[in-house]
Amino acid sequence: MSANIHFLAGMEKCRQEQYAEAIQDFTQSIYLAPQHLESYFNRGLARLSLGLYQEALKDFDDALILSPKNARVFGERAVARHHLKDQKGAIEDLNEALRLEPDNPYRYASRAYIRAFIGDTQGAIDDYAQALRLDPEDAVSLNNLGLLEEKLGYTTEARKHFAQADALADAGKTFEKPDLEEILRQHEAKEALRTASKQHQTQPKGTGPTTPVIGHRWAIIKSVFTSGKVFQEFINFVKNGLRTPKNKS
Repeated sequence: MSANIHFLAGMEKCRQEQYAEAIQDFTQSIYLAPQHLESYFNRGLARLSLGLYQEALKDFDDALILSPKNARVFGERAVARHHLKDQKGAIEDLNEALRLEPDNPYRYASRAYIRAFIGDTQGAIDDYAQALRLDPEDAVSLNNLGLLEEKLGYTTEARKHFAQADALADAGKTFEKPDLEEILRQHEAKEALRTASKQHQTQPKGTGPTTPVIGHRWAIIKSVFTSGKVFQEFINFVKNGLRTPKNKS
């Protein structure tokens, strides 16, 4: 079997949440084609899914050797570093991802999460504000900005941003707000959606198959990939998963 066949088999197993088996396929793909960037990258994602953060970090390190200006890889390596309690390294990776993609609102939102985690609340607020300047209809960032403003006692601003987030998601419901610990999961899911909703990405000849690159591992996103209502379905997922719907009385 060729490296590409093993790679595609690994991607399919990731879609089925069979991450251990997917890792075996990606490993075989790398054995047959040591320069296969996407096999390193997606093996890293599969290992993140299994909580194998040190192994995932090594995969992202190897992917960056092959593609040293790859913002996606820097972004996911930041996730691994965060889980390994290396928040300084995570911030450095997100800074580099932002240098490479200065107009990508997701990069600012990702860094905002880490800044909030380490107690840099004002820095996190600044990053969410920049994310919203680039994408004013990002309900996730509106919601999370409200959480941080509420934490600092900026009640009026927080309520305004919660209302805007709710209006984008579902004007007929109100929601309980999530803990800040849930924010990273939101942003990882949103990045998967961003990647999947773009045009099919291709690689230079010899580096991998011509196939859509699946950006992340959250199973709920699988049903959104083929939907024509991408934004609204994602927002519904975030709201239903992270703030419990309540019917208005």
